[in-house]
Amino acid sequence: MAEWTSAWLAYDDVFSHGSKAGASPGRMREMADRLIAALDAPDVADPPVFLRPAVDVMRRMARGMSPQLRDRYIETTQGYLKGTVQEVEFRARRETPGWRDYLDMHILAGATWVLDTVEYGQGFDLTHELAVCRELREARRIAAEGVVMVNDLFSFEKEYFTGDHSNIVSSFMVTESLSLQGSIDRLCELIQDVERRFILKQAEVLAGSLPRTLYVPYAPNPHAPSWASTGQGRVGAAAPGPRGGGRSPDRRHPYTYLLTSRSGPGRSS
Repeated sequence: MAEWTSAWLAYDDVFSHGSKAGASPGRMREMADRLIAALDAPDVADPPVFLRPAVDVMRRMARGMSPQLRDRYIETTQGYLKGTVQEVEFRARRETPGWRDYLDMHILAGATWVLDTVEYGQGFDLTHELAVCRELREARRIAAEGVVMVNDLFSFEKEYFTGDHSNIVSSFMVTESLSLQGSIDRLCELIQDVERRFILKQAEVLAGSLPRTLYVPYAPNPHAPSWASTGQGRVGAAAPGPRGGGRSPDRRHPYTYLLTSRSGPGRSS
């Protein structure tokens, strides 16, 4: 899993803003088609050099997957590449999608794929359960929303400094004319709502008839770190109160965004 993630992080940089593939929808589609063809038959594929790391890891991962999980994994990998092509097309047209369209695009372009990777790592194959349990499918969708939103909260600064505005924060700023702090607050509201909806949906799944051996109960972690490092800056959900740098405890959204420039100290926005 670590090798697979490392390979795809490298590809993600190749596909991102500033690269030839990231600037050309046609080039991105061609690269995506070649990668899917290689992953679909990893045991016989002779891919280009730059695709060999992913194909090699997929060949080894597939040995530990059921045919059903492998097919789903290939499908979600195709989704990742399809969503990435859509992102490149928006970038080429200099368009910023609304946050809901952006969310759908990035759930396709990676979030469900991340969940399938976790499923593989846990030794599960939920293909049948997802097919028969509507509540589980809905929980998966909510979890995918959370993956995208939390990623965007903590990756915004890196993307901002590289000129890549494919981010929910940027979408709020462009399409809804919100300030940076207003956009961060809005995203944090959505993250809180995702957590609330996931806990409610978990209760529905637990009340159902799926085998209880599949359940890994979720609960929010009150001791989660307030700050995360993102390159040369900081982005965080600051704890409320004077020492935390956030808003007063009676406010609904105690989050302050700190944007640290490459050449100077950070300041609250």
